Order: sequence, then C-alpha cells, then structure tokens
Amino acid sequence: MSIPFFLVWGLAVLIQIGFPILLGIWFAKRYGVRVAPFLYGAAIFLVFQLLTRVPAVQLLSQAIGQRLLAGPRIGDVPVLQILYLLFLALTA
Repeated sequence: MSIPFFLVWGLAVLIQIGFPILLGIWFAKRYGVRVAPFLYGAAIFLVFQLLTRVPAVQLLSQAIGQRLLAGPRIGDVPVLQILYLLFLALTA
C-alpha cells in the first residue's frame, strides 16, 4: 500500500467518524440537548448497517459472483442488475 492511500484513508475515517462526533458534541453544547439521542442513533446505525446490511451485501455479492462465473456478467443481464440495485437501495 502506498502513502497516499493511507493519507486518503485516514482523511476518510476522520470525516466519517470524527466529524459526526464533533458535530454531536457541538450540538449538545450549543443547544443544551442530551447526548443520549446521539448515542442511540449511533447504536442503531451500528446494528442495522454494520451488523446486518454489510454481511448481507457480502453474501449477495458472493452469490452473484458465483452465478456470474458460471454465466454472463451482471451488466449483460438487466434483471440481475436491477435486482441487485433494488436490494442495495432498499437496505441503505
């Protein structure tokens, strides 16, 4: 891996994790709200995205990948492409 890769990766982590935390702290101090709703939202995101959606997408991707190794590419079969996009959209 190259140095630019790690720099961009670190920046992405900072933006995706650090910014929401800083925004939550700022919002709590500015408006005097409790931090509990912010933590509930983070927990719900963790459960639904990281523990359910990501594994489901990986399993589906593997299933589609095995299907595609035996036959045409996903771009060649519009029905597979539409079903995959619908799955991604509905689980987002």
